[in-house]
Amino acid sequence: MAFCQLLLVAYFVFKNQGYDMQDYSWIPIFSVCTIVAIFRIGIGPIPWFMMAEIIPLEAKLWSSSLLMCYSWSCLFLVSKVFMDLIDTVGSAATYGLLGVICTLGAVFVYTRVPETKNKSFEAIQAELAMGYTAL
Repeated sequence: MAFCQLLLVAYFVFKNQGYDMQDYSWIPIFSVCTIVAIFRIGIGPIPWFMMAEIIPLEAKLWSSSLLMCYSWSCLFLVSKVFMDLIDTVGSAATYGLLGVICTLGAVFVYTRVPETKNKSFEAIQAELAMGYTAL
């Protein structure tokens, strides 16, 4: 996703500098479609899968509701602020900011989210507890 954001930044920087980008008019469509596809099959459903693996059964009802509210609130916030950002700082800076956020998110997931494959619920909880005490 961050690569597609970077591609959009480059496109809009060149376009804003007056270069003829007509031969490259496919870049924004390709990038946005790729971002949406990667989100939908990649990072978008991860919170729902992780919730099933790391939250105790007795907390699943209220935590799933809370996660759903948080997720939709974040999506609403991005949708609401997106056009204001483009109007204020321009397309290149907006996509640059989104690319930085994607990169930071990937670094966070890589460094802080534990692997849960082939682990019991108790082992996952113990690993999470150790991680919280180390913070």
